[in-house]
Amino acid sequence: MKSFRVRTRAALGATSIVLLSTAIASGWLVVSEQSMLIRGLDASGQLRINDIQAALTDHVLPPEITVIGDDSVFVQLLGSKGQIISTTKNIAGEAALITPPVFKGHKDALVTENRVINAFDNVHFRIIAQQIVVRGQKYVVVAGYSLEKTNSSILYLIKLLIALNILVTMLVYLVTWVVTGRALRPVERMRTEVDQLSAKDLSRRVSVPRSDDEIGRLGRTLNSMLDRLEVSDQKQRRFVSDASHELRNPLAGMRTQLEVELLYPEVNRGEESRKALLRSTLRLQELTEDLLVLAVSDSGAPTMNWKQFDLGEIILREIEEFPLSPVAIIDTRNVEKVLICGSESQLRRVFVNLLENANRFAESQIEVSLRADGDSAILEVADDGPGVPFADRERIFERFSRLDNSRSRHEGGAGLGLAIAKEIVLMHGGDIRLLDEAHGAHFLIRIPLNQEVVSSTSL
Repeated sequence: MKSFRVRTRAALGATSIVLLSTAIASGWLVVSEQSMLIRGLDASGQLRINDIQAALTDHVLPPEITVIGDDSVFVQLLGSKGQIISTTKNIAGEAALITPPVFKGHKDALVTENRVINAFDNVHFRIIAQQIVVRGQKYVVVAGYSLEKTNSSILYLIKLLIALNILVTMLVYLVTWVVTGRALRPVERMRTEVDQLSAKDLSRRVSVPRSDDEIGRLGRTLNSMLDRLEVSDQKQRRFVSDASHELRNPLAGMRTQLEVELLYPEVNRGEESRKALLRSTLRLQELTEDLLVLAVSDSGAPTMNWKQFDLGEIILREIEEFPLSPVAIIDTRNVEKVLICGSESQLRRVFVNLLENANRFAESQIEVSLRADGDSAILEVADDGPGVPFADRERIFERFSRLDNSRSRHEGGAGLGLAIAKEIVLMHGGDIRLLDEAHGAHFLIRIPLNQEVVSSTSL
């Protein structure tokens, strides 16, 4: 139905433009043709006047003027006072058609007008009159020509143009209707295919025309959008599944502790039970905060309270307060003062996540360095642990990712730390990657030093 409306609007629009254009052109043609015919009549009348003037000069003008040809043509010769000197037979007895005073201020001018002549049964005539002077005597010569043929020709032309305009308009409407329908057919097909898609199955794609035009590009854009929707849907489903699984563990632990307390009230495990509940609560709180960070990141909301601060000072303060494992030490000799514009709380979270990851797997040492490199800040965190296999170096930044090797032998988090770090770094216009090292894990972060301060909901 919508396609029908578009075709109708397109056809009516094209038809209206053509109709307006042809009407203007037809009007101009009718006026031009009528003007040309009138000029022809005036030229013929001028010839008649010239003939009369020549006859007067030769003293051969009879009382009755003879006109060869059309009986509807007439001529009158008037004196200076308006008296009829000579006339054609077809208007004999008719009063003078023009009086000499009409020429006041128009000496020797050609006077023309259209008039109804009763002697010819009210037929419209073209009157051409001119004052002439022969041997000092003034005369007025009046010639008249019937407008019947001229009007008939103009009327015939008008009818012909109307018929042609109607034919052209109908043809334009039909052609526009057909062409628009053929052009919109792929669009309607794509609309039907998109309408048949469901949220449960986003794997289908629309049929793209082979032509490299607007419709072909529309089809490719729709398929590209469907690709992104499918990937986003898969990530969302995986995210919900993984998040549900991760949330289930601390909730199950808390429920177990509470059920044991209710079933065996005589067993006094108060402090131990409270500690277990606290661990599960803290675990649930950390997981919820991580999920909130990722949810805000996925929504595309910018960060609040961006300001300039010393990232080196933040890093040294976090290291001083960080609970290290008994076997690990942190080398901070290469941490320099670097002023950066961004979210202090978010970049602190990035460093803490990297530090926790390194502390979890380090054998004896963690190296942290920070320096300015051109218009970027370079932050590096390296440990001497078992490292990450080459095939998993991109997967570790995915949400809920866990590696099935020696680097996952210790109890860790939900697999969100590095994913959150990557999202925050990307929001700051930077990038994070894992460098190729023979032993241990070496993370490098590059963040622009100067960025515009934005304002929105804080993470």
